[in-house]
Amino acid sequence: MMANAARDPMFWAAVDIANQDTPGVGEFCIRCHSPRAWLSGRSLPADGSAFVGSPDLPGDFKTGSDFEGVDCHFCHRMYEGEAGTPFRQNGQYWVDDGTPTQEIPGPPMRGPYDDAQPEWHRPLYSPYHRSSEFCAVCHNVRNPLVNLRDETGADTGLLFPEQLTYDEWAQSRFPADGIECQTCHMPAVAGRACAVIELPREEVPQHHLSGANAWMSTVLMNLYGNSLRRNRSFDSAINLALDMLQNQSADLRVNVPSRAAAGDTVDANVVVTNLTGHKLPTGYPEGRRMWLHVLVKDALGTTLFESGRYDDATADLIEDAEIKIYETLHGTHEGGEGFHLVLNDRILKDNRIPPAGFRPDASTAPVGITFETLPDGSLANWDRTGYAFTIPEGTYSPISVTVSLRYQTTSKEYIEFLRDENVTGPDPQDPDPAAPSRGEKMYSAWDDNDRCPPILMKTTTRYVRLDRPPLVSVVAPDPVAPLIRNISRNPFRERTAMGFWTPSRSRVRLALYDVTGRRVRTLVNGDLGRDWHRAEWDGSDDHGRAAATGSYFLRL
Repeated sequence: MMANAARDPMFWAAVDIANQDTPGVGEFCIRCHSPRAWLSGRSLPADGSAFVGSPDLPGDFKTGSDFEGVDCHFCHRMYEGEAGTPFRQNGQYWVDDGTPTQEIPGPPMRGPYDDAQPEWHRPLYSPYHRSSEFCAVCHNVRNPLVNLRDETGADTGLLFPEQLTYDEWAQSRFPADGIECQTCHMPAVAGRACAVIELPREEVPQHHLSGANAWMSTVLMNLYGNSLRRNRSFDSAINLALDMLQNQSADLRVNVPSRAAAGDTVDANVVVTNLTGHKLPTGYPEGRRMWLHVLVKDALGTTLFESGRYDDATADLIEDAEIKIYETLHGTHEGGEGFHLVLNDRILKDNRIPPAGFRPDASTAPVGITFETLPDGSLANWDRTGYAFTIPEGTYSPISVTVSLRYQTTSKEYIEFLRDENVTGPDPQDPDPAAPSRGEKMYSAWDDNDRCPPILMKTTTRYVRLDRPPLVSVVAPDPVAPLIRNISRNPFRERTAMGFWTPSRSRVRLALYDVTGRRVRTLVNGDLGRDWHRAEWDGSDDHGRAAATGSYFLRL
């Protein structure tokens, strides 16, 4: 996402509306999304029309491309400034142009090793590159033109906090524990660094820089993967983001009574714990959300209760009285909730789950929710939600209570806003003068890529057995439709098997898909007769590569 930050179609659609609301403000956004363009004086006009290069072509080694986003040459020239006190927000960075030498014509390159050997660069040791302050430059964003107002509309004197991932980390216990941004987003492995050295190092930071945006990496791959020859890299980025979301971000616990009776009201208690070093979710607030889907069924599959249902056909999250959505909602004091991010002056809702040890200030405090205060004065890094449902007479036992935690990069409402509010005209970076607006292009990309389907982060099922179930005798006939009977080990580590039924001789395909809808492995593809069958999966994809740890769908 960093390498392609200046290709992101949602970024450009948002920039157009920002420039409509406050002419020229898009240059402020370009500072972080294309440092090369800003440093080279090509961030004006603020719509990116002066950019060098093309989004569908890689940058030339000599001339470069402004669409390559945040690149190696930028990050490794950053330093703390002459006073040694770095800025911690709003794309305010110091970059060393250096003085070329006859031996090495380029500027010095900074990094976390004090013994790096010169080859193509002049290396300089930089502890700054191991610190979270390094990331704060672009991952703390406050509107320099608008102040934050409180619930009464009074001016707080603070710049409006658009996104404060660094501050969320700084106000948690993670700094005291020695856990920096790089610890999680650049995990270290044994290997060779970017230098000519005899022996491998035990810890070399991987430059994965993965976050949660698996969906936008899919959009970028489908738009530019072939022309950039980066399909494998995009594919890897998607899997890494899924691993972040499904294995490193949250814990989900569900408590229900083990037994009940018809007519009883059953209480289900759901606890979501934040495992990250910042709020969950964090970052860009527009349309980004996480929610709980609760589904209660009896033994015959009859739905008794549901909250947080998502309609895949319409891309709508169905609101209900019990729904729990973790999100930030911004707006203006006079106009209420809205997506005009450069005009907003109020935080109307922020119930995102804090990190462990969180002690907020006025800019990061929760809004519209109260988290438990722990003995040390910090806020709990978990949230409890209670649900209640009544068991009707005649319900078949057992009752299943399935709770799923889902994440979505952006909502249908935000994508429609980008399309409908963009009156700037044709995409200025498109050579076709009749090209659609960037808002229309973003809507098309959303529609072409499964409308940003929610990603399943965690799911768990608990059962409630009834003391007095109906007395019936059921003899199950052979199924009349194809059926997946069971999965032998789920979850599994090395191998699992699944049974399935085909009611007549027919062409059969049994395939696995990841949570973004991409087919990962075809297990069966051929003619089978009427019978029960068995297939196995060893956790690899169609190319023999190990699939990412996470949740998968089996389709017959």
